Amino acid sequence: MINLLGEFIIDEFLKQMNAWQRVGIDITLAFNVSPKQFLDPNFEYYLLKKIREYNADPAKITLEFTETAFVTDFLNIAQRLQLLREAGIRIALDDFGTGYSSLSRLAELPIDILKIDKSFIDKIHINSTSSAVVQSIIALARAFNLVIVAEGVETIGQVNVLKEFGCDKLQGFYYSAPIPAKDFERFYVKTGQTINKQDLCIRTPAII
Repeated sequence: MINLLGEFIIDEFLKQMNAWQRVGIDITLAFNVSPKQFLDPNFEYYLLKKIREYNADPAKITLEFTETAFVTDFLNIAQRLQLLREAGIRIALDDFGTGYSSLSRLAELPIDILKIDKSFIDKIHINSTSSAVVQSIIALARAFNLVIVAEGVETIGQVNVLKEFGCDKLQGFYYSAPIPAKDFERFYVKTGQTINKQDLCIRTPAII
């Protein structure tokens, strides 16, 4: 049922994005794509059709894929992702470090954002090995001109280390637990009054 669920998520995602834009909430939103869903050759056409229907800005949309999406038929998948990028959509590689990516394949992937898996972040402030791994991933992403996002940030100690390493964006319960979409507008206004716009994109929580 993943394709039916995926289509429902796309529709609800764009509907909510459209509603927020009408009330002045202009942010970039991201959603995860199942590897099986992306195997459907009609996926990108359905997505682009819905973007046009809702008059959405592709530049405000990020698609997140895990490394398992690239295990089979790498060349074909890379070409399809490139088509989405050319339409203005940003592509993120999620949970990096837990899958099957090699350095050579990473260089060939048409991606914009690298998300460091939570398992590497958990002990970054207390474990030198974790710290070294994350620092190396950040350096690697920098070499490929990728935006770097740390997942699962929960403590001020992790925040401080990641800022020291030059991580671009932080995501996790330290900033907010997932909240219902109906509560997000109030959250957006509240945080927008106390932090600058650059921080606001970092503090934006996951939406359920």
